Amino acid sequence: MLWSLLFISLIGSAQNDDGTALCNTQLLPLNRTKTSQKSNYTDKNQLIYSSERATDGNMTTCAITGTESDPWWRIDLLRVYNISYITIYNTVAYNTDISGAQIHIGSSSENNGITNSICKEITNFKQNEWNNFTCITTMSGRYITVFYPGNKPLILCEVMIYGTITAPSSARNFKSTAQNETSITLQWNKVNDYISFILQFNGREIDIAAPDGDGPVTYTVSSLTAGTTYTFALFSVFENVRSSGVSITAVTAKRPNYVLVMNVEFELLTQLSDSDLQSVLEEVFRQYGLSPQLSFKVLRREIRKD
Repeated sequence: MLWSLLFISLIGSAQNDDGTALCNTQLLPLNRTKTSQKSNYTDKNQLIYSSERATDGNMTTCAITGTESDPWWRIDLLRVYNISYITIYNTVAYNTDISGAQIHIGSSSENNGITNSICKEITNFKQNEWNNFTCITTMSGRYITVFYPGNKPLILCEVMIYGTITAPSSARNFKSTAQNETSITLQWNKVNDYISFILQFNGREIDIAAPDGDGPVTYTVSSLTAGTTYTFALFSVFENVRSSGVSITAVTAKRPNYVLVMNVEFELLTQLSDSDLQSVLEEVFRQYGLSPQLSFKVLRREIRKD
């Protein structure tokens, strides 16, 4: 199906399909995205032209569907981006002119993203060139689908996507789940497999990687001071962009003070009642920074005559 070889060098800057220069955008990282297509074409040598070949950085390897009705190719960016434009390259070969295809952008995976809004209908596609497609209005989305109505195979040799990275969602259910005199255990909901976290407190920042599994994230902060209130701020991070963050306060447990047995002998000029004696003992405890919670029993009273 593909018979041409490509030897090409690219010089210059990207432009819109109307010839104007594109600014203030960046090439989005596609190495951790997920691609799919309606079906895979397999050649006589059993080489499978699968969907990820359109984002492998090699313009001579192409993703190709089978010959069937209404083929599509989709990329899941795994999070929402503001999409500036999409650029597609195809070699000169049979069926590589994809004029008539549609580019859909949105955050719904329903019907393989075809139900999302149309960014652009492809016309006058040029082979052996980068074709840049800009949406009529600014569009945001997680899924980008190239839909090709008809009964031809869809061929995409290389796809690049430009846009701006939006801040990731902040973690939910951020809370303290346990504490003792020197540590506080924090917990929050995982955002997804690609979102890491930064925890801030007392002028420190701790990087926390995205954990495996679907359960909540748990982190214990240690070497704290007993009986102290701490403020923790948690930020979700993706591609060095932080969320707005969430914060909580938590308190370490107070260090307990114990007095098991205490014998006290007073020599007083006047006789005191039991309640007076308790007041004197409470004042002694306060002077040493101890909690004046006590019970006592007078064992013996003596009256000295000098």
